[in-house]
Amino acid sequence: MEVKNGEILVAKTALTKIMDNTLPVSTSLAIVALSRLLDEQYSIITTVKDKLIRQYGVDDGKGNITVKENSPNWDRFLNESTELLEQSVEINYKKVKWPPDCPIQPNTIIGLTKFIEV
Repeated sequence: MEVKNGEILVAKTALTKIMDNTLPVSTSLAIVALSRLLDEQYSIITTVKDKLIRQYGVDDGKGNITVKENSPNWDRFLNESTELLEQSVEINYKKVKWPPDCPIQPNTIIGLTKFIEV
């Protein structure tokens, strides 16, 4: 299935949240397997994102590099970051069936709509 890099970033955050929940073993295994499946692309995305921050950002003298909205590099940073997040990759996975008796927060489920079935 085709998935955008932005969807992977959001999904990894949501998966981290739900992995702390008490879930049936089959669901837990499926969630961990999905998380590991997304790990490689997530690592690539964050590496490129960090490179963009270093390329367009400014060091504050304390080792923190940021790109500020009023920076002359802001538009280029924003355009390239958007391009990164809009890139699609093909990932072979099966949607995880979420058990009806396990609550999940709406702000968590929104990031997983492509990966889990409620």
